[in-house]
Amino acid sequence: MALPPISDTDRALILKLHGEGKSRNDIARETGRAAATVTKTVHAAGLTFDRSKTEAATAAKKADAAALRAQLELDYLEDAQRLRRQLWEPCIAFNFGGKDNTYNSTELDEPIFADKLKIMQASTSAANASLRIEAARNDGGTAAARSLITDLAAAFGFKPADPDADA
Repeated sequence: MALPPISDTDRALILKLHGEGKSRNDIARETGRAAATVTKTVHAAGLTFDRSKTEAATAAKKADAAALRAQLELDYLEDAQRLRRQLWEPCIAFNFGGKDNTYNSTELDEPIFADKLKIMQASTSAANASLRIEAARNDGGTAAARSLITDLAAAFGFKPADPDADA
């Protein structure tokens, strides 16, 4: 069911709540109006919503995510090192089986070849995961180089190629 057109009382309430520093969504919830209606009403009065809190919160979340990625990158490297050390450490080879489901084990100076292969695969996987995180964090200057080339081309009067044009 559609709401009736916005009344002067509703408009005044929206502007009052805006003046109190409430967010668009809070005003919409409190007045029972759509967020778009709140935005239009505020803009019609020549006002805007303060986005600095949103921008600061977004920047903080990005910083938190970057810190988590950096920690994960280090954790993967530590995992790779820990796994690699297992290649040359004593280990226990064991087996369950037989009709009586017995347990047998023996201590080895180092893992057998098949186990070393699995350890190396796991270690490589952890190291590669770390490298992928690092690559995502650092594009290697590609964006800066592309920007420099584009600026130089523009300075010499070259137009950038149209990516939609047929070759």
